Amino acid sequence: EGSSQAPTEQPSLSLDTLWGAYRRALVARRRAPGTIARYEQSLRFYSDYCVTQGFPTAPAEWSRPNLEAWISTLLATKSPATASGHFRSLKTFLAWCVSEEELDTSPMQRMRCPNVPLVPPAVLSADVIGALLEACKGRGFDARRDTAIILLLASTGVRRQELVGLRLQDVDIEQGLATVTGKTGTRCVPLTAAVCVAIDRYMRVRASHRRASLPNLLLGHFGPMTGGGVLQLLQRRARLAGITTRIWTHGFRHTATHNLLSAGLSELDTCTILGWSSTSMLQRYGASQRTERATAAYRRIFS
Repeated sequence: EGSSQAPTEQPSLSLDTLWGAYRRALVARRRAPGTIARYEQSLRFYSDYCVTQGFPTAPAEWSRPNLEAWISTLLATKSPATASGHFRSLKTFLAWCVSEEELDTSPMQRMRCPNVPLVPPAVLSADVIGALLEACKGRGFDARRDTAIILLLASTGVRRQELVGLRLQDVDIEQGLATVTGKTGTRCVPLTAAVCVAIDRYMRVRASHRRASLPNLLLGHFGPMTGGGVLQLLQRRARLAGITTRIWTHGFRHTATHNLLSAGLSELDTCTILGWSSTSMLQRYGASQRTERATAAYRRIFS
């Protein structure tokens, strides 16, 4: 009779091995590169923490007490939003491991995400935007390009990478529409008359640019405009305007959210224009000036 052998226990797969498979799955699901990078950063942060504490680094050996200790450390040294982001990254990764039958259960299955207090993001005032536009006055290439960029950001709330990713074929100033592609996919955003005029004026000087044959809408002096270049031009215009408050590209997104809601757009329409698949992000972005909008709406109805 043949002898039977007990099945050998499979060794725990390393984090590197599982991350490689998880990354391929994320790419196959068309997750944005920035999203994938954030997942990896969270996993590396926890792995480094395990090494310093002498904890196991293989995901099959992760435990709830060790994970809770790490989250407590994050809450003591980082913002609640940062701790929450890392928590959600690891929990999603472990859920994927369970779905792939690499783990029987997730040690984070019953763990609760850290509470993140609602801190309304700052909104750029009309005076600040007006001062930025005043600092862009002129007939030159930089002046017209920068005016178009500021108006695009302020009116549409497009993300920085969506902005620099625009191609000539993506913008239809006759229809007043732009097709943008970002981390949530591709969508059409409406353009105001002022934005269309600014883009048209920019296009006339763009035609003489030495790299005018490139498909990119926005050009720097040596080639396509980059996200870093947009931030630099905003900061340069802010200095020229004498603005001392912080100017950053996402501040325009907060401002656009406030303006769209103030104009009476529904939450669904606002999410569609800004590229959100649910209203969860709107709850935070729309928190700025919420009282102001409510007061204005009340006065429109009862005055």
